[in-house]
Amino acid sequence: MPGRAPRRKSQESLHVVGDRKTRTDQNRSRRRKRWLMTVGGLGLASTLGYLAVGTYVALQLTRPGRQAQSAAPADYGLPFDEVTVRSRDGLALAAWFIPAPDSDRAVLFVHGKDSCRSCEFQGRFVELAGRLQAEGFNILMIDLRGHGQSEGRYLTLGEHERWDVLGAVDWLQWRGFTKIGILGVSLGAASAVRAAADPQGGEVIRALALDSGFGNLRDALDRKFVEVSGLPYAFLPGSLLMGRLLHRVDFNMIRPAHDLPQIKAPVMLIFSEQDDLVPVSHFHAMAAARPDAEIWLLADAGHSTIYAAYPEEYISRVSRFLAQSLS
Repeated sequence: MPGRAPRRKSQESLHVVGDRKTRTDQNRSRRRKRWLMTVGGLGLASTLGYLAVGTYVALQLTRPGRQAQSAAPADYGLPFDEVTVRSRDGLALAAWFIPAPDSDRAVLFVHGKDSCRSCEFQGRFVELAGRLQAEGFNILMIDLRGHGQSEGRYLTLGEHERWDVLGAVDWLQWRGFTKIGILGVSLGAASAVRAAADPQGGEVIRALALDSGFGNLRDALDRKFVEVSGLPYAFLPGSLLMGRLLHRVDFNMIRPAHDLPQIKAPVMLIFSEQDDLVPVSHFHAMAAARPDAEIWLLADAGHSTIYAAYPEEYISRVSRFLAQSLS
């Protein structure tokens, strides 16, 4: 009997050690779970924050700056009609039609981002329209979606704007015009190219004069994102992703230089080496895509300022190109 007590103590010691080990394992498991939950929570918070910033940037990139009209055709003594054009997706677009007597040629004016049908070219777009009307061209000037007095809240940097251009072309065809050209500036140039490359009606466009247009949207954003947004470049992919989800547009696929070879219409490229928004490499990419394009490359003007710098030469070159293309 006296010899059995140590065995009971030994068994009790084993139970104590086992309990301690179990508690230690449980504590470790709880700590591991807490660590995983903390890391997971931080990761989720970081992802949500990244996407929230991407959403904000996407909305800023696609929210146009509306400007009031700075002039009207009447200010230049031009005859005109205030008309409404329907985009291919149903938006009402404000427009002016400036008729040219005894002419069967029509030119559509398409402005750039954050501009309007009268604001473009530092407020001289209507002046240019009057000069071309005097050369024998009927002129249709539209406000793109979300700009000026047109419907729409957002822009898509050329993708849905092509429907505005095609809607305007439809309107000109409804008026009986078959000789239709386009003068597009910046975003307007990209929209014109996208429209002319569209298999549903783009083939009726017979001339494209493209001023300060970009050749590849993603490349332009790659170069300007940090400067324009003030954010690190790492936020660009998230911004493009959220833009795609919000507007159902793949901004990586807006590549006018890639579209140009598909277009049969004659093309004129107008650009300045000192463009502070679109790199001159875009001009060279578009020129390479259309070796037959008429080229006017300047060294000393900024983005969309070539007409202001050289108005007489602009009129001469563009009028000649349009006359030859729409003859």
